[in-house]
Amino acid sequence: MIKKITHAVFPIAGLGTRCLPASKNIPKEMLCIGNKPLIQHIFENVRKAGIEQFIFVTGRNKTIIEDHFDHAFELENHLEKNSKNHLISDLHDMMAQTGQIVYTRQQRPLGLGHAIACARQWIPQDSAFLVVLPDMYFTHETALIRDMINLHQTSGHNIITVKKILPSESEKYGIVKPHTTDSIDKPFSITQAVEKPPFDKAPSLFAISGRYILSTDIFNCIDKIPQGHAGEIQLTDALNELISIQGTYALPHDNKQLFDCGSIEGLMAANVNWIYNNETISQSLKNEYGFSLTQKS
Repeated sequence: MIKKITHAVFPIAGLGTRCLPASKNIPKEMLCIGNKPLIQHIFENVRKAGIEQFIFVTGRNKTIIEDHFDHAFELENHLEKNSKNHLISDLHDMMAQTGQIVYTRQQRPLGLGHAIACARQWIPQDSAFLVVLPDMYFTHETALIRDMINLHQTSGHNIITVKKILPSESEKYGIVKPHTTDSIDKPFSITQAVEKPPFDKAPSLFAISGRYILSTDIFNCIDKIPQGHAGEIQLTDALNELISIQGTYALPHDNKQLFDCGSIEGLMAANVNWIYNNETISQSLKNEYGFSLTQKS
């Protein structure tokens, strides 16, 4: 019987160089979409999908994220004295239950594969788990993750989300190779993943988009691969090891639901989308500043 997926790994040790200078002292995951940090949006969406245990793989200067998901007693006392209990309730609602979040440090910047391996002791053996890259923000993430879990439960395969890209974008992403070109508008089997290939060597135009369901065999695959470009242990290389021994599906999604918030452009676009879809904020901006933002995605 296929085990229930209960654990999610969030690799958050990256330096966020594409968001400088905003990310110099503030982790990119704490930059906001609307009134919430990016990491809070993603955490809440993942929790709504049924995940119960959350492993954050952190690095230096990331303790602010731990503080964000903890009690702030001075703030809560201040809010209580000023009869703002509704705000206290909002702060409590965003917090996990005691013991649901684990923080483990990636002590050296050795790549995404290495970051995921740092979480191995927290994942039950012979199970599968979710990997969530926190700079990729999905507007309908809860539904997407439920689709991933359902596909894993019915197929028993590893699952990777993918998006369709332009040919000129192939060198930005890991690209998957479909087993067949038939019916690739819905979940399809893949035989290979290639890290940031030039267009003439890309096996398809389907790029990995930051959500994975992987069996714990991925840890043995990570152990086998050598350090690659810049001395990093690439997850893409480990995925190829995993694909060679286990079935792996790609799950396409609507590109309009995805924002790459590791870049300033993507973060700003996510904020504009948030405004478009928040009628109260849109109306306030119109009334106070003359902004007319009525379009919705």
